[in-house]
Amino acid sequence: MAKARFNAELSIAIAAMLTAVVATVVAVLQTQIMQEEAEVERAHARLSVMPAITVLYSNGRTEDGEPFFKLNIFNQGLGPAVIKDFSIRWKDEPVENQRDWVRQVAGGSEAFAALSPVPAVNNSFVGNGRIIPAGDSVVAVEVTHASLPLALYEAYRDTRIDICACSFYGDCQRMSNTKPGSEAVASCEGYLDAEPIESPFGRGK
Repeated sequence: MAKARFNAELSIAIAAMLTAVVATVVAVLQTQIMQEEAEVERAHARLSVMPAITVLYSNGRTEDGEPFFKLNIFNQGLGPAVIKDFSIRWKDEPVENQRDWVRQVAGGSEAFAALSPVPAVNNSFVGNGRIIPAGDSVVAVEVTHASLPLALYEAYRDTRIDICACSFYGDCQRMSNTKPGSEAVASCEGYLDAEPIESPFGRGK
């Protein structure tokens, strides 16, 4: 009788131990699944606000028949682009900004001022702190004139534009009008010479 009672108690103890082990394993698996789901949700949240900056030019004639040249900065991504840097080089020489680029192509400030009629130049700030909403664009510079737009169109082939922009989560990317696509970078500090990093979304560099 005592032996039967001992076996019953032993069975109950073993069953309780197994139940505790199973409960622990289930808890660990549930925690791991929850962590993986949280990581997926965070990655999705970051991806859902990722910008995609590109530079496009357009040229032609206005409704009045006057030639124009325009540089647009587009954000074709899913979220706002926080511009950290915008730089222009013409013939491998840095220029101060897009308006200065127009003056340099015209032959310098004096040559630009001597043009008749005076070119109509409109430009928007595209520097550090500018935010371009998803699906929106900024006109970096637009020039309307009888002859200068053609010179700008030809000069664009010798012009390099570099932009570094980040998402609100701090995922940064650099792009240049000299090559397609963009590259992920750790930050926009020293981005021109920085090595590209693996995309945080597993899509390569």
